[in-house]
Amino acid sequence: MESNINFQEIQRYSQKYAEVVCNDFFANRDKVNGKELLEMTPVKQVNLFMVRTVFLQWQKEVDKIKSPYFDYDSPEVQKVLGKLMNVLSNHIAISRSDLQPILEKAVTEAILLIFSPYEYYIRQINDAENSRIHLSFLKEMSRYIKVNRHLIDSYVNRLENDGVDVLFTEDAFRVFNEVCESSQGAPEEFEPFLKEFSKSVPLSQESIYYESAESTPEESDDKEREFDDDDEPYVQKSVHEKFAGEKEKPDSINDKLKKSTVSSLKRNISINQRFMFVRELFDNDEEAFDSTINMLDSCQNRQEAINFVRVNCIEGKNWDEGSEEVGEFIEVVERRFPG
Repeated sequence: MESNINFQEIQRYSQKYAEVVCNDFFANRDKVNGKELLEMTPVKQVNLFMVRTVFLQWQKEVDKIKSPYFDYDSPEVQKVLGKLMNVLSNHIAISRSDLQPILEKAVTEAILLIFSPYEYYIRQINDAENSRIHLSFLKEMSRYIKVNRHLIDSYVNRLENDGVDVLFTEDAFRVFNEVCESSQGAPEEFEPFLKEFSKSVPLSQESIYYESAESTPEESDDKEREFDDDDEPYVQKSVHEKFAGEKEKPDSINDKLKKSTVSSLKRNISINQRFMFVRELFDNDEEAFDSTINMLDSCQNRQEAINFVRVNCIEGKNWDEGSEEVGEFIEVVERRFPG
């Protein structure tokens, strides 16, 4: 469901959350220290992301003082810098004006990691400096991740096993997709985190996703209505027409990974999509999902795939053709069997 993430609403919520938490916390103090930072919100992942931002800022400050006249990579210098970092970590003192944007960013990142882990990691890869992903960067990032951690651990293990220390962004996307494809873990349940966030500001799952891929704010004002030959409003497409119609341009950050035809459905289903399909279309029956995907992968052409989806899914499982989940499932199959 990563293509239907409501980033505008998440940003609005993050701003409100940061404001409310800071209003309460700084009502009777001027600074926040390291221990308080780790306990500032009920959502541990948010607190860890704030700490990570502070650590990354420290790294940038160290880079500023580096000069070509000294060897900052020598063991002795690294040891001293490490000690300095330990001392500074015990003397964190951040004012509200500096902390609030850090908290806002941490909330946004935590929501993505919890509710759309694939989107979170893809954005991290996409934002890498110099279009390169370093193994050291992934290891450092993993220190601050407690939710849906199996993905970053599997990614690190894959690179270590392959003996790879750095990847260009394009290869990093490809390898990460392969890691997700082979991952046996499922995203963590949403409900506990919704309750944790809602202790400060109410949060619902519905506000994180668009209700329909066809009614997002970016599209609703300009989207043209479709009509049939008799100029009557065309309300609902059949499964056959969905397969036969024009492909819509993907709007997620990993769209370039979705444009090419794939030889296997498994290679074109992200971990978020798998979780959504299993939950919404297969009644949490992973074996039924895997069996359906294997059968579709064995189809010889688009018509055979259409017939299979119609008979075994639309009719056999009583799927709602107009639902967002069915539409996204069909789009995935369509990329497997282009026209």
